[in-house]
Amino acid sequence: MNIPPRLLLHTAFINSRLRDEGDKFSHFGGKIRVVEHRVRDGFLWDHEYPERPIYNESIEVRVGGDQVSHRWLSEGDDWHDVPRDPTGEYRIPLRSAGALAGVLAIKPGRWPDPELTKE
Repeated sequence: MNIPPRLLLHTAFINSRLRDEGDKFSHFGGKIRVVEHRVRDGFLWDHEYPERPIYNESIEVRVGGDQVSHRWLSEGDDWHDVPRDPTGEYRIPLRSAGALAGVLAIKPGRWPDPELTKE
């Protein structure tokens, strides 16, 4: 499997005039699911096995100004603040799993991002 080094999951323009006066955050929800798909070569035909989940988590992220926090829905209602690293990204490690490791990187910026609109 070839996963690109930069995978953009979401790009959005958020109109602050439409936001509730008391809400200082923009909320995003996401589901990260990785499944195993196996095919066994057979003499006359291949046999496909049902997919088996390797990783299945849901996350809620809120972004407001220079503050980012998250919660894994499987952990409950506790929000965790995410510090900004020197590159300007907020990095959230994926929940522990024996077969998978990774980081969800968030880098807030102006919209549209000039890097993304290059031709």
